[in-house]
Amino acid sequence: MKHLGTRTLETKRCILRAFQMDDVEDMYNNWATDPEVTRFLSWKPHQSIEETKMIVNQWVESYGQLSNYHWAIELKEDHSVIGGLMLVRQKDASYCGEMGYCISSKYWNKGYTTEVLKEGLRFLLEEVGYNRIEAYHNTNNLSSGKVMQ
Repeated sequence: MKHLGTRTLETKRCILRAFQMDDVEDMYNNWATDPEVTRFLSWKPHQSIEETKMIVNQWVESYGQLSNYHWAIELKEDHSVIGGLMLVRQKDASYCGEMGYCISSKYWNKGYTTEVLKEGLRFLLEEVGYNRIEAYHNTNNLSSGKVMQ
């Protein structure tokens, strides 16, 4: 396995790229404050833009590590950031990782998450050299399960 870091990737409708501090407002407005988005996640909706700014800053600072895979999902049509795709756990010894994702509820059921997940998986399996990528979802979150299928 050869770690390559968060490289910019492209799908038909999206660009997957590293988060930037300029993304704070999009993240805050598009998904971080939405209780429907966070309902099945391990974190609660953000209460202030400062909270979002601190998190994005942590992500930006972590990009120096080549084993970090954390993409902003940017729409090609208007360059807005509508979600994130990330490798949340890694087991380098077994060439295994676990994927996570979240996306603005405005873009649910339109195929965006499936589209970007496929490209992220392709990159991690074919270019980085992972043998297996896992993902889990709350059994009450049927839509997330459909993405994984």
